Amino acid sequence: MDRSNPTLLEFLQEEESPSTLLPTLTARAISLLSSRSFTSPFFPHNFIPQVPVNIDGQKSTGLQSLLDSYRLTVRDNPNLKVHVLDSAVGVKGDVAWVTCNVKSEGFADGVSRAGTVMAKWITTDDGWRCGKWEVILGMALGFWRV
Repeated sequence: MDRSNPTLLEFLQEEESPSTLLPTLTARAISLLSSRSFTSPFFPHNFIPQVPVNIDGQKSTGLQSLLDSYRLTVRDNPNLKVHVLDSAVGVKGDVAWVTCNVKSEGFADGVSRAGTVMAKWITTDDGWRCGKWEVILGMALGFWRV
């Protein structure tokens, strides 16, 4: 593997902390989109959405709550492991989509969880900006069973 320019998947697989998965994915996506004009991201807080996300029937106020819950899960269960199954970056016009399928294992009940994360990027006069995050299938945070 060319360590100076790893693929998105290789880059993510090297991450040790599952709680950094989304910010890492976003940062790498920006790098992959470097052939088009973009400015440095407001990383990692300004693109956290303030929209409700259901977690086992409880509403979260956005991605930060999901990540906070994930950190608690990781801290309480050091055996938790997250695997990146595949990922992709696609650009169409002024919109870029970054998706990443992930799977978590190591829970006490022996059940694996899986999910898909999607980030939507849009271009503005100032360059690339993250339009919003969408949690598609549970994001493998340990709250959804396969």
